[in-house]
Amino acid sequence: MAVSAAAILASAASVLAAPSQVHSLDQQANDICPQLLFNSPSCCKKAVLGLVGIGCSDMPGVANSTAFKDACKSKDELALCCTVKVGGLADVLCVPVQ
Repeated sequence: MAVSAAAILASAASVLAAPSQVHSLDQQANDICPQLLFNSPSCCKKAVLGLVGIGCSDMPGVANSTAFKDACKSKDELALCCTVKVGGLADVLCVPVQ
């Protein structure tokens, strides 16, 4: 009986922890890309016409815009705030991180 009570408590703790982790990731994205429309931070290999990011990837765990720009630069990529991801191939409507 003690084992099942411990398992239930562990499950409950993980469920309660999950929303704060999601909020934390959302808050990091909002700190990096605070614009209402351009709110998805991405490191992209290039930007076409300054609007479409090509070869983009996320950089989770980056706390602020300066750290995000440095992380992208270390990969020789552009730090962009985008609106829509298209199947992992491109990000549409992107602007540089401020």
